[in-house]
Amino acid sequence: MRIIHPFMFLLSITGALPGMAIASAGIEFSQLVPNYFGLAGGVTPEWAGAKDNMAGVVPGARIKLENNRYAEWYGPYAGIKVNQDLNFEWGPAMVIRLGRQDVTNDAVDALPDIGYGLDLGGFVGYAVTRTDTMIPFYSRVGLQLTTAVAGDTKGTNASVYANTWVPLSRQVFVGLGLGATWADDNYMQHHFGVDAVAAAQSGIAEFEARAGIRQFYAWPAVMFQVNPQWYVAAGAYYQRLTNDAANSTIVVEQGDKHQLTYGLGLGYAW
Repeated sequence: MRIIHPFMFLLSITGALPGMAIASAGIEFSQLVPNYFGLAGGVTPEWAGAKDNMAGVVPGARIKLENNRYAEWYGPYAGIKVNQDLNFEWGPAMVIRLGRQDVTNDAVDALPDIGYGLDLGGFVGYAVTRTDTMIPFYSRVGLQLTTAVAGDTKGTNASVYANTWVPLSRQVFVGLGLGATWADDNYMQHHFGVDAVAAAQSGIAEFEARAGIRQFYAWPAVMFQVNPQWYVAAGAYYQRLTNDAANSTIVVEQGDKHQLTYGLGLGYAW
């Protein structure tokens, strides 16, 4: 299963938005967001570039720490904000790479398996909440960089992201996010390349994948406050593979460069 983290992101801010809509000017998001735990279930492509989908459920949580710091966990991603500034944020991050194995497509299944792996790195960003405007909003921009350190993963990834949430009422909130991810030669060849041996085993033509921007993505979402503690969310996460990720013979012959994940999330805040 690949990452269904868009829905875990929905859960990560469910506790803050109701407070944001009624807070006085000058109150920041980091002061409003509570602790929370949630589950998100959805449908996502089996592997990066797949036509076949699979269903999955992933957990997520966010715990406030002292001095405007926090720890967050969304499925295979975890990070900790270590600085004390209300808006500027940075800290370590880790990503569990879920790989590609035992897939439905026979030709792709004949390729060498890609097992689990661990990437470590960090993030830096800026988040702002405005409650003194006609329409309150929460916006966040940032950069995340991780590199392979253990298991069956290779290479380095860098992602830029931006998202915004606004309340439609005291119970309904809508959000939109955009981003892009760059990967180096090692990552691209590991996930999208086909060497001579793999080509002979699978029947998929040889391909050498080079570094570049491997995807652009966008997600819309809507969230509803059931009561002060419980929230539900729904959303979709669209990925457009680009450059050698899209041109890989694995994707061209057996998959699709357009990738869609969608599902529902349930969160409890305290």
